[in-house]
Amino acid sequence: MLIETLAVPKSLREQYQKNGITELYPPQAECVERGLLAGKNQLVAIPTASGKTLIAEMVMHAQIASGGKCLYIVPLKALASEKYDEFSGKGVRIGIATGDFDR
Repeated sequence: MLIETLAVPKSLREQYQKNGITELYPPQAECVERGLLAGKNQLVAIPTASGKTLIAEMVMHAQIASGGKCLYIVPLKALASEKYDEFSGKGVRIGIATGDFDR
């Protein structure tokens, strides 16, 4: 599935294309085909580096554009920091919270 065919704002498609993303990976395309951009709830469990962040970005963009809020949860502090830096440059208000829990 080509990025240019997605039902997302033109600015988002252009941003992806500028970053060299012109086509979705098969698991990403399957999510779109199953209603990702139509507001259908989905649990996405796919391997590392298979495009989960792009899927989440598309949904979060739609949610924020309609006045909503998003919560992006990751299991590691380093990954939280990486995503914080990545999302900070996207023009949205963002926060980060990390911690350790003793058992």
